[in-house]
Amino acid sequence: MNFERQRDTLRTPQNTSTLRCQWQTEKSTLRRHYRCQKSKEVYSSEYEKFINWMTENCVEHISETVLLGYFSDLSENFSPSSLWFKYSMVKKTLMVNKNINIANYHKLIEYLKQGSKGYQPKKSKTLFRENVLKFIHEAPNETFLMKKVALIFGIFGGCRRQELVNMLITHVEDRESVFVVSVPETKTDKKRIFTIIEEDEMNSLKLIRDYMSLRPHKVDVLYIQPVGKNTFGKIPSIIAKYLGLSDPDKYTGHCMRRTSATLLAEAGASMTTLKRHGGWKSTSVAEGYLEDSISSKNKVSRMLADKILIAVDNNDSLSSRNTYEVSRVSGERVLYCTYYLAYY
Repeated sequence: MNFERQRDTLRTPQNTSTLRCQWQTEKSTLRRHYRCQKSKEVYSSEYEKFINWMTENCVEHISETVLLGYFSDLSENFSPSSLWFKYSMVKKTLMVNKNINIANYHKLIEYLKQGSKGYQPKKSKTLFRENVLKFIHEAPNETFLMKKVALIFGIFGGCRRQELVNMLITHVEDRESVFVVSVPETKTDKKRIFTIIEEDEMNSLKLIRDYMSLRPHKVDVLYIQPVGKNTFGKIPSIIAKYLGLSDPDKYTGHCMRRTSATLLAEAGASMTTLKRHGGWKSTSVAEGYLEDSISSKNKVSRMLADKILIAVDNNDSLSSRNTYEVSRVSGERVLYCTYYLAYY
């Protein structure tokens, strides 16, 4: 009897909620530890590759000339953006293991900068507003409901694939007219919160509620079926194929995040708003979306067109005034000549 009473006490909603929160915290800590461990392995692997290259080329001492040779060899197989990533890893590992600071190797940095000139990195294609609405309205929920929900979260939150994978039911709060979503385990370890509001165009809240109603009880993950990073990465391509868009394979896993930023830039968002939405620390990424924004280009075009029209109107007005002056003077001369002849 005492055991049953104790068991019932442990099963109170408050205790269950507390235990669940503790478990979520432990899982979050484990994920963070795993991510740090994984990064450490990647950095160590890059350092070992550099040391092996030195051994193969009979190099004993590390210098700027040696690193120039190493990155020159790498440039034959890697893009400039990859070279910069490798440079960052080599720089940190050399500082830790050899106490060598290659940040002062200006010739090496200049070499990497020269290689980056004119380089255009491959970017995922983005979905237009019409594409998103057509998919939401026309695709059957029996087949595409999960993909619709993933698209809604990806666009409203500017989410990365891994952030969608890590999302749990506890990260989503239903407040009737709005969903408040906390983005878990961001790449930059910067907490982000976004909302999904009630609107008639996409009817997002109804789609999310329909999907969540299908979830089994006592399951914390947001998505019903097992969905990993690769599955989320294929969703934009599947959407593009359904819509009959060209080059569907170019709609990669980064598509939803890029679409989110592009639509926000098209709406006239400021640099600060874009950075806050995407969780970017650097302005360079946000600047790229503003530069590519058709809306911002249309504003510039409108300003130039208005300036040209104003100049044309001013010229027309000046021309009309000059014509009137000439006509008036000519008329006075004719009247004077007529009067003069009549007098004599």
